[in-house]
Amino acid sequence: MPVWAEFVHKIHGDIRTAGNAICIFSIILGFFTWIAGKIENQIGHEEFILALSQALFAISYLGYFWVKSPVDLYLVQIALGISGAIQVPALYALYERYIPKSQSTFYWGMWAGTYNIAIGVGALISAYTVHHFGFNTMFGLLFSVSLLCFLVILGTMLKIRYTAD
Repeated sequence: MPVWAEFVHKIHGDIRTAGNAICIFSIILGFFTWIAGKIENQIGHEEFILALSQALFAISYLGYFWVKSPVDLYLVQIALGISGAIQVPALYALYERYIPKSQSTFYWGMWAGTYNIAIGVGALISAYTVHHFGFNTMFGLLFSVSLLCFLVILGTMLKIRYTAD
């Protein structure tokens, strides 16, 4: 969030711009997660969907390099919301599939705790990165980490497929 204020100011936006961007992302993510969950439940292939969504995240993060106005920011937020909406049902289904059923509360607690710690660490890293190196470096890090996650997902899929055969 601290980085948002600085970035929105840089593109000549204000507090409303920041609120609009978060609102757009959250509503798109929420609404399309309903739709994606229904579709993904029918077609299965959660591993493929997870990889696809991560590729979409990486591509969407590249959009930040071209944001020059609030409208540009809103378009990136829409892309990120759709990427997340595709990812959430598949990711949760896969996680649920592989956690021990007798310890599901513990593992979901670990999930939620790790998620929130990651947000805190990400905010800290982003703030220091932007302060010392600028927004483009932070956007490069977002893209790089997202691309790395995509490659890890692909590698894991290949390992699972190879092991199953």
